[in-house]
Amino acid sequence: MARRRISAFDQETKRLKKFEKSFFGFMWTMVFTIGAGVVLLVVKSIQAIARLVFRQKTNSSDEAAPEAASSPSVLESVDASAAPDDLYQPNPMWELVNIPVTNRKQAMTLAPQMLKQAKETAEILNGTANPETFFQRYDFLIGRLKIMKTCKQYGVTFTGEDPVITLAQLSRKSFRNKCGCHMIDRCFEKTNEKMASLKTAKGKQNAAERFNESFKPYWPCMSETMIQHQTHKYNELLSVVRGALASEGKESEAKMPQVPDFEQDPYLESWNNRKSPQLVNLEMPELPFTTRFDFSHVRGYDFGMAGNNIPILIEGKNRKTATEDILSLNFFLEQAHERNAEIPAFAFSADKIRFEPGDFSTDDYTTLSMLPLTKTGKVPKYPLKMTVRTLSHDEAWNMKLPDGPGGDEIFGDIYYLQSGEIGKATIFCWRHERTKEYASSINHIFKIKTNQSGMYLEDSLSQNVENKK
Repeated sequence: MARRRISAFDQETKRLKKFEKSFFGFMWTMVFTIGAGVVLLVVKSIQAIARLVFRQKTNSSDEAAPEAASSPSVLESVDASAAPDDLYQPNPMWELVNIPVTNRKQAMTLAPQMLKQAKETAEILNGTANPETFFQRYDFLIGRLKIMKTCKQYGVTFTGEDPVITLAQLSRKSFRNKCGCHMIDRCFEKTNEKMASLKTAKGKQNAAERFNESFKPYWPCMSETMIQHQTHKYNELLSVVRGALASEGKESEAKMPQVPDFEQDPYLESWNNRKSPQLVNLEMPELPFTTRFDFSHVRGYDFGMAGNNIPILIEGKNRKTATEDILSLNFFLEQAHERNAEIPAFAFSADKIRFEPGDFSTDDYTTLSMLPLTKTGKVPKYPLKMTVRTLSHDEAWNMKLPDGPGGDEIFGDIYYLQSGEIGKATIFCWRHERTKEYASSINHIFKIKTNQSGMYLEDSLSQNVENKK
């Protein structure tokens, strides 16, 4: 009897051991399966983040909302280290990296959480038109990637897009500038659409001001590139407002285009607060010098700044005189090319000289100016100056964009002697070349002077600015 009980006990023990073996085998299988799932989640999420942050922008716009340049695309030969002057330092209060990772267990736990936050943040960054959201979330995304980088040091492995490389890209000022400018474009398009739906000029003006005011608190976070782009877009909105005010007969209430003031310059402050320009007839004094221009009936645009010299419009037969003088400088531009074949053959074209502005509140057209007397009250050696322009501000701006069309930009100043002849000139010639791989801008400065034998090309200075896209 005892032998049978012992045998039954042994059989029960064997069954329990068999159950334990199968149960723990199942559990280990589950552990490995979950571990593989975490790694797969890490890989898929990293790839998703890369697509979200660097995806190509495809939506286009109409004339009311100009198409923005292409968004930063997928990583292209990214070096994990950025040049010191291109390294962006995020705000510690926004990146929030004070999460300790001291062992592999913590790293495996945190990795999926950080990936989820990073993915959500990338989606927000790609669509937001709110400056506050953009600047805070951009730094927060950098923080998530820094924590993921630490997790990698504890054995969390990734395939596909490496978070270290993604972090290096986001940490570049140049990349952040592109992302920031696209956010500004979205904000501009949203405001422009809102203004189009408003019936009154006052409503449009308020919308434009809200656009500008939304960025002011974040100017300390913005690079000069972003500030210039935001100001340019604000000026576009102000142009719409001026048109609406003009249709209601309220031109005097219009606010003039702004210039970014990085150093609180008093002149720029007075310029930004100037009154609306007015076309006025100019009463010219008796000229103490000889000139081929007729100043008996001339006009100019008063920009509303106290004590500011009013540029003189070049109209009527004065345009023929100005055109002849400008085209005469082509001889020296050709001479520079003959001396050095690496200098392009620049030339002024009569039909490209701008004598009328697209917007009378700007100074992008060819004008004449009387220069003041010397400190001793004498007539200066060069009493008359002609400012030469061939492109509007918008044309020049678009030509210089990294994704712009490129082309030649020519402008300069001509100074006249008391005899009425050209005494000297400085001509600035830019050649902007744009390809898919790089954006190159070469600046050539030509100085033309006069001696007893006549006019001559004194020297030329060239500067090449090339940036890979």
